[in-house]
Amino acid sequence: MISRQEAREIVSRIREDNGWISPEDRAASPPATLRALKNVRRKLGAATKTLATNLYSKDTRFVYELIQNAEDNKYYQAQAAGESLYLSFSIYPDRIVLDSNEDGFVEEDVKAICSVGESTKTAQGYIGEKGIGFKSVFKVSKKVHIQSGPFSFSFEHIRGSRDGELGTGTPLEEGDIESWGDDGLGMVTPIDEEYNDLPEGVRTRITLTLLNPSTFEQRVQDLLNLPHTLLLFLVKLDVLEINIYPEHGHATRIKYSHSGDEVGEYLETIVKTTTFNREVNEKALNFFVVRKNVDNLPPDETRKNTNQATVVLAFPIDEEGDALIEQQHVFAFLPLRLAGFTFIIQSDFITQASREDVFHSARNECLLSHVAETFREAVLKFCDHFSLQYQWMRYLPSDSISDEFWRTLRPKILSLLSATPCLRPWSGAPLCLPGHLYRVPPDFKDRYGEPLFKDSDKQEYLSKFYEFRDIETLRALGVRGRSYSFLVERVQSDLRRADSKMMATTTDGDWHARAANLLLITMRKATKGVVKSLKSLELIPLQDNKWVSGTTSAVFLPNTVNVPIPPDLGINLVQPSAILSTARRNLFLELGVTTADRSDIISRIMLKYVGPFTSVWSPPRPSLENSICHLHYLYFSLSEDHPVTKEIIFLRDQEGRPVSCNGTDSMEYIYFQQEEEQYGAHKLFKPSLTENTKAPGLKVHFLNAAYLKGAPVEVNCYGKSWEQWLSAFAGVKSYPQLLNPKSQEVSNEFNYVMQHRPAKLVGLLERYWSFYEPQMTATIVGKLRDCKVPIDANHPGCVLLATFLPLPRLKSIVRSRKVTDFAFLSMPKELTDEDENKWRFLERFGVKPFSGSDELHFYLRLLKRIAIENRRGCTTDCLDALFATYADIAEKCSSSDDASYIRDYFEKGDYIYIPATASREAEWVNSKACVWTAPEWLESRHRLNGVSNFGNYEHLFRVILKIGDATWGHYIVDLEILEEDGRQDTERVVEIYRRLWREFEHDSNLAKIRNIMEELELVYLPSENSWHPLSSCIWAGDHIRIPGKVAIKSHYSTLEDFFCRVLDVPKPSLEMHVQALKQLARTLPTPSASAIKQSIMLISSMDPTENDVKDLRRSRIFSVRTTSGQISFADSAADFAIVDRSEYGIAFAGKINLLDYSIAEVRACGSLLLALGLKRLHLSILVEETTKVQDGVISTNLTRNFRLKAYALFRCCVHYQSQKSRDKDRSLYNNLLDASIYVSDGIYKSVSVVQYGETVTVENNHANFHLDEKNEKLRLYVPRDENAQEECFFRQLPRRLMTYFAISDPSAEALFNGIIGCRSLIAVDGILKDAGIAEIDGIERASEYDQRHAQPDDEDASANESSEESIDSETSESEPSTPVSTSGAIPEAPYRPGHSPTILTGGFSFGGQSSTSISSLRPPRRPSETVHPLMNDNTQDSGYVSLLQRVIDSAGRMTIPRKGSRSVDTGAAADVSESVFIDRYSDRSRIGAAGELLIFELLLGLSLPGFSEISWESTIRTEVRVHDRYRNLEFLTRRETADITYNDIDGVLTKLFIEKRYLDRETWENSRPKYYLEVKTTTKDCSEQFYMSGSQYNRMRRMKLEPQMAAPEVYVILRVFNLEGRIGLRVYVDPESSRLDGGLEFIVDTWAVKPTDRILI
Repeated sequence: MISRQEAREIVSRIREDNGWISPEDRAASPPATLRALKNVRRKLGAATKTLATNLYSKDTRFVYELIQNAEDNKYYQAQAAGESLYLSFSIYPDRIVLDSNEDGFVEEDVKAICSVGESTKTAQGYIGEKGIGFKSVFKVSKKVHIQSGPFSFSFEHIRGSRDGELGTGTPLEEGDIESWGDDGLGMVTPIDEEYNDLPEGVRTRITLTLLNPSTFEQRVQDLLNLPHTLLLFLVKLDVLEINIYPEHGHATRIKYSHSGDEVGEYLETIVKTTTFNREVNEKALNFFVVRKNVDNLPPDETRKNTNQATVVLAFPIDEEGDALIEQQHVFAFLPLRLAGFTFIIQSDFITQASREDVFHSARNECLLSHVAETFREAVLKFCDHFSLQYQWMRYLPSDSISDEFWRTLRPKILSLLSATPCLRPWSGAPLCLPGHLYRVPPDFKDRYGEPLFKDSDKQEYLSKFYEFRDIETLRALGVRGRSYSFLVERVQSDLRRADSKMMATTTDGDWHARAANLLLITMRKATKGVVKSLKSLELIPLQDNKWVSGTTSAVFLPNTVNVPIPPDLGINLVQPSAILSTARRNLFLELGVTTADRSDIISRIMLKYVGPFTSVWSPPRPSLENSICHLHYLYFSLSEDHPVTKEIIFLRDQEGRPVSCNGTDSMEYIYFQQEEEQYGAHKLFKPSLTENTKAPGLKVHFLNAAYLKGAPVEVNCYGKSWEQWLSAFAGVKSYPQLLNPKSQEVSNEFNYVMQHRPAKLVGLLERYWSFYEPQMTATIVGKLRDCKVPIDANHPGCVLLATFLPLPRLKSIVRSRKVTDFAFLSMPKELTDEDENKWRFLERFGVKPFSGSDELHFYLRLLKRIAIENRRGCTTDCLDALFATYADIAEKCSSSDDASYIRDYFEKGDYIYIPATASREAEWVNSKACVWTAPEWLESRHRLNGVSNFGNYEHLFRVILKIGDATWGHYIVDLEILEEDGRQDTERVVEIYRRLWREFEHDSNLAKIRNIMEELELVYLPSENSWHPLSSCIWAGDHIRIPGKVAIKSHYSTLEDFFCRVLDVPKPSLEMHVQALKQLARTLPTPSASAIKQSIMLISSMDPTENDVKDLRRSRIFSVRTTSGQISFADSAADFAIVDRSEYGIAFAGKINLLDYSIAEVRACGSLLLALGLKRLHLSILVEETTKVQDGVISTNLTRNFRLKAYALFRCCVHYQSQKSRDKDRSLYNNLLDASIYVSDGIYKSVSVVQYGETVTVENNHANFHLDEKNEKLRLYVPRDENAQEECFFRQLPRRLMTYFAISDPSAEALFNGIIGCRSLIAVDGILKDAGIAEIDGIERASEYDQRHAQPDDEDASANESSEESIDSETSESEPSTPVSTSGAIPEAPYRPGHSPTILTGGFSFGGQSSTSISSLRPPRRPSETVHPLMNDNTQDSGYVSLLQRVIDSAGRMTIPRKGSRSVDTGAAADVSESVFIDRYSDRSRIGAAGELLIFELLLGLSLPGFSEISWESTIRTEVRVHDRYRNLEFLTRRETADITYNDIDGVLTKLFIEKRYLDRETWENSRPKYYLEVKTTTKDCSEQFYMSGSQYNRMRRMKLEPQMAAPEVYVILRVFNLEGRIGLRVYVDPESSRLDGGLEFIVDTWAVKPTDRILI
């Protein structure tokens, strides 16, 4: 044995042989030598890796390689020590450890495992054939450490990467990794490893370091999925162990062991022992194993040294020895793919490189044929097995095997077995050929499972022990099925036998039924020849015990419709017992037996009774016995409609006398003598001395008892029993007849019962009501109603009509209601409540109650008894009983008829009890005297709701009795009562009026109440205790005196709607108020100023006209405060001023005469003031303003924005026909274009008023606007203060412009407000278009560019003392104007082709701080957004400009990231305390444009040939024009295909994407595609959703890249995120592939896209 040092030297030599050199040798070698060595290693490594990678389609095959290596090893030491040869797998989360007690590695083993295609094994088998199988371990591991004997070395290789290290802890230098990475030679280059101590008994240990520890569960599953049958075909290994050590939890140990001959001949067992948490579970797997040695196999290159092999078939069986059918592997020492077999095939097949399939070769084909022969040998062995001999066919290969090689096995096996005796016959005799046997179907067997007809001497029946589910499989071997000709032969053979089963009298009915069914099937399905042969057989037994064929004589069934034919009619019949079986009967019919004609039999019987009915019979008539026999046949044979003369039938009574009961002149009643029937004729008509009245008895005819002896008691024919048929056919009666047989009068029998047995009457009626009911004529019913019957009450009796059924629940109710006298009918026995329906028929005779309306009558009768017995008053118990009865009546009302009956009952009788009150005595009243809901004070009716317990019975009184609430008619009656009594009860009158108001609140027909109130004079005046008609009333306060009218408002102030609308009481008219005001003004000595103001405001509220108030012109009704502060009254002709502007009121207070009204009071009195023509006295009309300005600085921004709107203002002037724009003179337009706007804190005004011919002026008031036109130069001065400036824009500026333009139409002010306040010229155009303002031919609006470069003439000048533009002396006149309210925000107008879209920053932006305007159209705002035309956007725009600058700076620091990673700006994060974007929806264009700018700047930095602004095709790119660098960026109108496009004609961008691993170098290195770059930007992190349009999504899918195939177009998504923070970028080249791989997650329909965390390699 070599030493460890020698082992290290061997490993070192092998490493050098595989191309490795030490660093010292590498340093001393020429570069050319190193390159050559590198190339050789790369090619050899690539070949090694390719072969190892492609060898198997699954990673799991490495397990089988390791097992086969262990099987091929030597175990001399273990065998010598008596050890079991074993292989153990121990799997940990990061590694797999293999332990074995094989002898250990020698130098040849190390060389073989470090080579490709070499091996130390030369015998037949698996590894010896392939040599490189061990390399498959690198599919799951990155390092393999082998310690065996003196050797300890390892291999390192990571699949899919370049090997950069050789040796443990000795990495190659950085340059060496690039130069000497072996690209797969790590699998064959051994590295020395330290020695570890191995457990006792372990001679070889292999440790696999898992490539990916996360695959631990998968590797565990790989080991658990090892076929349990693996040990069956391993020659050396006895034990296979699997130990699982999870990171958490208990370890699991699984041990497989194999035992053979000791189990039994051909039986072998695999024992699987599982140990978990100290619990041991053992499972045995049993197999029937058959082996066959094969010689002289065809030669094959892979098996040069042998032409022999062994075929092994293993058939799984269960513990009971039965076939166990499961999918099994095909083995070539190790398992191949599952081919679809249910038994195991093992042989030395030549396998493909994947070792999962076999080659189609002559050697394999020959082996497959021997597999078929081995299967046949196994079947013959199965035939000696107690259970498998009847189950082996379940192992046969199915015909659904798809593999081209393996599917040929089935026909080979079938061919061999078809020619082999392998099936048992029924008798269990020696085996037979499959084609010799017939299957015995279930219908060919008797109930004991034996064939109906004995087998032939040839033994042709298949054994019964073959299961039905296997028969179909046996058909493939030739077993025959049903044969009708074979059956006929077996029947004919039976009839010839002396011990014939068919003819034996001991054969049971079940056998005959089965045989008959079998023969019936044969006759229906067999050929005509077979049927003819069958009919010729003597199969029909006769009554004389002969057997005949149906073709030899006419034979009839012994009955008709199952009724025996009388024996004296001379007809030949089949033996009766033979047709007890339905199957035999059907068979006989098929064989020719017929049925006798029933009508013929009936005719023969009726002939026996032909002749006159006399006491002397001529000719002789049937005896009593024959009569009974004939009646029996007729009973079973006659239908209801059969034409037979039943009148000829006669019967005999108890004395033998003939009685005709069916419609003859001598007809009499004959009764059944039913002695036990309580209401039968026998008991009722016999004398009785037990009753109060003697019953003398009544003589009648009774049927002779012989007719009932031996009668078919249990049979019902045509729905009638024997006695019922005798009653119906022969007229025998079972109950006393109601009618006389010769008339429609009450019969003697019934008269006898009513007179002598009345106590039996109701019982008799109940017992036979179904028969009596059809005979109940009105006369009969009337006679029974008047029949006097006994009742329960203490009086002798009562007619039936007046009684009630004494049900327990009814009797209990009567007792509970304290009623003592009630007519309950005396019954045959005590009733229960369940007997109610039984006695319902008595309702026809007036007996009550029952459910429904009859029960209702009971409660109404009970109510009547309660009222009668408690007429003088009700106690508490009585009241409880009363209301309980009310509830019962309501409950039993179930129809409209019931309700009508109840209403009529309550209207005609006093059944409603009204308890006593303080003012009324208790009384019983009818329903007409009641109302349901009413005030307590109502006197005209009795109120029920709220009284006693009536409220709980609303359904009865409101719904059923229809007692309504008190109505206005009742209240009118109460008013009449008050008027007649002369009572002074104002509160009650008011309450009645309120009730009436409520009644007529929604009633349009008011004439009825008005007429009644007028005619009955029902308006009460409390102050005078008098009543008045409506026509004398007026709705006014007491202070208003109208002649001939009564003012009622003061008394009924809360009832205005009732009196004024409902009753049409008029209010004072305008004329009345005018006259009242005139009267008030004449009040001496001084009128009340407040009273006059109230009167004036009242008149104003009535919208008077000039004509209405003409009488007030000379009335001194206006209180005027003079300059001295005194108040005096003046008329409308006086000279005073009316304050309608607080500013003017303050300015002129104490300086002129002013109306002493507040502005609110002036507004309230406005209608009267206008009607009197006093509008002229309002200060807003009287005051003249003069403005002037001191100092001022021109505003460039305000001036530019104003000039941009010059065209719009000029269009308005032309539209409103301004004097300054006549004939479209454009001089005004030029003035507007040249106008300048100044801001100043020194704008002042003076106001003047002329009164009594003198002008009163107030100086130096602060003003908000000054307009000056000097030297045809228009200057507008606005305040510097923002609030004052905003007021100016919306108030003073529009008004002064109207004055300047000489436009008097007040509607123009709102239009000017909209133009001046609007931020977008597009919106301005929309406003003008909506207002109908036409464009002006010949004059075009100046472009934004023209306005931007046409700066104000005095842009840098300031108005000061030295400037010629000094404004110290500038003044202007301002005409007074009335205020005009402006509308809200004006929405933006749509973009129109032909007009440059312009957005004015900050609307008109008169703040003076606006930045350069942006010539780009922002996306339309959502409808919910409010446009603030005067909002200053300077802050927002400046924030956006700062953001764009940060984006540009970030682009200079960022690069395109590598595939799967992100690029993030490394600069300082932005300090953003507040977002630049107000609303991410409306600002989405700005967000998108900022992201596009980042990518554009980034690509510019790459110096891509031909890349420029033309490549930036996005329609939103002009959003960045707010930045100085891009202020001249043009707006694109061409169709956008992507945000940025680039035709990479020089391949620069493609090379970059290759370097970043987005594109494969070999495929794309020489490609020059066009790139479509789509930028998707969000303000948050990369996980935030972004959106794609449908066209973008379709383009993405259309441009999907195919593997190893370059394309002319490439679609790229550049994902910009965290825009307001540390900006980041992620790139998706070919995003469709990212979508399919899960890197991008798309939401259906919306194409919302969310990046995932998955890293795509």
